[in-house]
Amino acid sequence: MYGGGKSVTIKHSLYAGSDYTMKDVARDASSKGATRIALGEAKGFHEGDTTYLFVDCSSVQDETKALVEVDITYQKTTDRAVIQKMASLAADTLRLEAQKLWTCDGADGLPKGSPQVG
Repeated sequence: MYGGGKSVTIKHSLYAGSDYTMKDVARDASSKGATRIALGEAKGFHEGDTTYLFVDCSSVQDETKALVEVDITYQKTTDRAVIQKMASLAADTLRLEAQKLWTCDGADGLPKGSPQVG
């Protein structure tokens, strides 16, 4: 999206059978310069100009492990208010995708509202 001289990029991915897991997300969220983000079982972080939010999308019916990822790229910042807005957009997008697009087990358990930042 672009408007008013600024742009926001929303990227989403499904990692099926990937080696990248929620443990890797926790490690990356703990790295220097990263700000943790949590929305119930969804976890992520903000670093540089991008907010990353992940949720486990494994299925009881399918033994393949999967993660859904939503990235919001806006501007390089450490401003908590800006990070919160980016995290909220990531959360809304992740809820929609996990529930409607990928129908992840447990997606209905993602809480409404804004994620915790910090």
